[in-house]
Formats: sequence, structure tokens, C-alpha cells
Amino acid sequence: MTGFAAALAGLPGVEDRLGKVDTYGFDYMTSGAGQIQKRVASDTVMLQQQTHDRR
Repeated sequence: MTGFAAALAGLPGVEDRLGKVDTYGFDYMTSGAGQIQKRVASDTVMLQQQTHDRR
């Protein structure tokens, strides 16, 4: 397995995802939306791909 499929092989658990949400909230309050927008967008694409693959 290589590339994108390999990156998706180790799916994060619920606790990991909740931790990211907490981090985004803190970062938004301290850094502003513009600085974290790309990271949030990237994580959203990954999450959508993971949920699509599980159907």
C-alpha cells in the first residue's frame, strides 16, 4: 500500500479526533482563523475520505 491509501491505513480514534477539535478551538482563539484554515481543511478532507471508505 502506498500514497494516499497508506496514509489512511492508520485511522484515528474518536479520542484523537476530539483532541484535534480542542486544539483547533485553542488555536483559533490564540492564532486566528486564517492561520489554521489550511490545516482544518486538510483534516476535513481526510475525515470525509475515512467516513466514505467505511460505508
